[in-house]
Amino acid sequence: MNKPCELKVVDGKNYVSVAEEARGKLSTFGLQYLQEHGFFNDLPSDQEGYTPWYTYPAIAYLKDILTKQHKVLEYGSGYSTLFYKERVEHLFTVEHELEWAQKIVALNGDLSIEVCVPQCKPVDESFPKITEFLQTINQIRSNNVNNDLTHGLINNDFAGYASQIYRYPKGYFDIVVIDGMARMLCAFLAAEMINENGIIILDNSDRWQYNNIQTYLTNNGYGRIDFWGPGHGVYERWCTSFFSKNYKIKSNFVERPVVEGPILR
Repeated sequence: MNKPCELKVVDGKNYVSVAEEARGKLSTFGLQYLQEHGFFNDLPSDQEGYTPWYTYPAIAYLKDILTKQHKVLEYGSGYSTLFYKERVEHLFTVEHELEWAQKIVALNGDLSIEVCVPQCKPVDESFPKITEFLQTINQIRSNNVNNDLTHGLINNDFAGYASQIYRYPKGYFDIVVIDGMARMLCAFLAAEMINENGIIILDNSDRWQYNNIQTYLTNNGYGRIDFWGPGHGVYERWCTSFFSKNYKIKSNFVERPVVEGPILR
């Protein structure tokens, strides 16, 4: 049986072949789902404005639960920063690139983004937990430093970045978003400092390189809800996961399958 959509190679170039009977369904899906969610827009956005660069199901759930009483810490600034600013009581954003932070602030002058470059000094109170992380959590690295930097796999150099949550009292934040540098260390410190009823959001949680921290969260009472799906500008599904001690259903598949080689997305 032929597949309605197939990848074919012609003269060394890749082409997608779509059967006649599938074209109407694809067009309808594009009109009623992808276009509504802003897939064809130049930037992550929909009819309500800018959106986080998460999967569309995760964004829909987030819109449903956010209130003006929420206090949010966001690791990694972007169009999501504009999204949260309009919807929560307090937003604290940490970024490692000054130029990028300035670009986002230029879109909304009310934003305040804390820029922490590599090797910046950690907050004093965070040292014991950072030491514990380095001693207990096995970190996954590749031979490609640029790849590891881009995908938040370098933790030691960004200890100061991750430690910024310690500028606030324990339990202050209701939501901690991890979509930037040092993702494993950020999640480790978030589990220590977040509100007992809080939510940790880990984007790109489908990457096996984050298995160890996801297992750590699960072993420490956090349930996980996975939001698989498409998202802005990406032609394959990925996963944005929400972790909370209020989520009592346990996943049967805590660890993601190992795929060798550097992360390509």
